[in-house]
Amino acid sequence: MAWQAYVDSLKGYYPEGVAACGIFGTNGSTWAHEGLQHVSTNYTELISACSLYDDASAAFANGFDFNGEKFVLIKIDEDVLNAKSKGEQKQPLTIQKCNTCMVIMLGKSGANGGSISIAVSKMANHLKEHNY
Repeated sequence: MAWQAYVDSLKGYYPEGVAACGIFGTNGSTWAHEGLQHVSTNYTELISACSLYDDASAAFANGFDFNGEKFVLIKIDEDVLNAKSKGEQKQPLTIQKCNTCMVIMLGKSGANGGSISIAVSKMANHLKEHNY
């Protein structure tokens, strides 16, 4: 399967707002991405992000690291995590957990967090329908 085509489709859902995006295994493996080199090589950040679905209390209190930056956790529910970077740029981040993978999009500074979340949801729902 050509996972890069899925990343290209993901970018197409909100092209003017995406800074980086990707699809990663819940085990920290890289399936395909664009612009998430740090998290791809530091897979422990992916594992840590995935573990937030089980217990997010520490992230609500202290934030969490992702792609080499510190993030504030805004909201997390069954399978969707919304956050914003603490730096000057205040980039929105959405991670949606599927059966075996996570769909991730980091927005540009000033991007609409809701639009980021909708884009991620479209791809994640497609992957869930196909048992990913």
